[in-house]
Parts: sequence; C-alpha cells; structure tokens
Amino acid sequence: MARKKKSVLTINIEYIIVLFLMKLLSLLPYKIASDIGGFLGIAGYHLDKRDRNITLQKLRMAFPDID
Repeated sequence: MARKKKSVLTINIEYIIVLFLMKLLSLLPYKIASDIGGFLGIAGYHLDKRDRNITLQKLRMAFPDID
C-alpha cells in the first residue's frame, strides 16, 4: 500500500509542535519531564500503528538475529 507524501505545511506544523513540546519539557524538573516524555512515547507507539509496523519491519530486516 503506497503512502501519500506529507505536504511541506504538515511537516512544518509537526516540527513546530515538537519544538514547542521540547521547550516546554526543558522547563520542567527532570523527573516530571521524563515521565511526560515516557507517556508521550507510549501514546505515540499505540496511536500510530502504521508507522510502528513499518519501523518494526525495518528493524527486523536490519537486525535479523535479534528477536
């Protein structure tokens, strides 16, 4: 299944959101920022199934000996 390419506008908006979140997290104490970052990582893992499957497939191809 072919994927549509993201528009430059979409990519720039995502970039600005990530920069904002990084700046916001840098203002918090390390423990709180780490907990929030962990939560966002787990949420992203579960919400973005298509990209997760592509990434896991590529990792299996790159590292066939690792389970």
